[in-house]
Amino acid sequence: MFNLSQNPRVIISMESLAEAFYRYLQIKPYNDISIQEICEKAGVTRKTFYRNFETKDDLFDYYIYEIIGIDFPQENNNSLEQSVKNLFNYFSKEKTLLIICEKNKLFDLLLERINKYLELNPQYGMAISDAKNIVDYRIYYWQVFNSSLIKMLEVWTRRDFKESVDELYQIFEDITKRFGTLDYHETYVSYKNRMNTGKN
Repeated sequence: MFNLSQNPRVIISMESLAEAFYRYLQIKPYNDISIQEICEKAGVTRKTFYRNFETKDDLFDYYIYEIIGIDFPQENNNSLEQSVKNLFNYFSKEKTLLIICEKNKLFDLLLERINKYLELNPQYGMAISDAKNIVDYRIYYWQVFNSSLIKMLEVWTRRDFKESVDELYQIFEDITKRFGTLDYHETYVSYKNRMNTGKN
């Protein structure tokens, strides 16, 4: 877990550490990067690191939180298609991160973090409802749904980003419709909208 302080000085230190870590990830394997060299590159002490993070995984967690929880587009949009395209489009601009995840086998860690932070993003998380007991397994549903998206990003990275964002979404749509995922989602959003407007 990372420090959730809103103190500007703390945030500056954390962002410096995250940036230093990201720069090292572009030239060194994840497991070969020491906390000491991250601190030296960031210009902070190890004490500052451990005041804000416990491990390198927490630093990666913070980096994903920054880009997904904060930087990812936050538009009011009830279209699942546009939400997924926005996610793919966002990562098309973050190819270096995807390459880092591929080289260091970090896609599972990326998925774990994305499952946490996409739900905090109003634009993407709009379909996660507070309606009680709409489906007993919605937690499983979103885990599987996000897993599919991240697995597609992983394969896309291995294919050297061969497909365009629109082509990638078309593949996603074709696959998920075969499993009924999108049909479920459309029913889910329709029910939620009826509940919100008081219509039966």
